[in-house]
Amino acid sequence: MKTSVTFPSNDLALAGILFTPDDHIDGRLPAIVISHPGGGVKEQSPSIYAERLARAGFAALV
Repeated sequence: MKTSVTFPSNDLALAGILFTPDDHIDGRLPAIVISHPGGGVKEQSPSIYAERLARAGFAALV
C-alpha cells in the first residue's frame, strides 16, 4: 500500500510516501527510511526500492 504522509520537523512540514505490505492489517513492522540520491526525488528510484521492501514485509518511508 502506498500512502502520502507529512510530518513536522523544525517548523517545516516534510512530505514523504509510506509503503507497507498490501496484506498488512495492524501491528508493528520492521521499518526502513530511504532517501533519494543527489538530484533525485522521492517519486523516482527510492520508490522502486520501497515497493520491493514492502512486498518483503517491511514498512518503507521515502
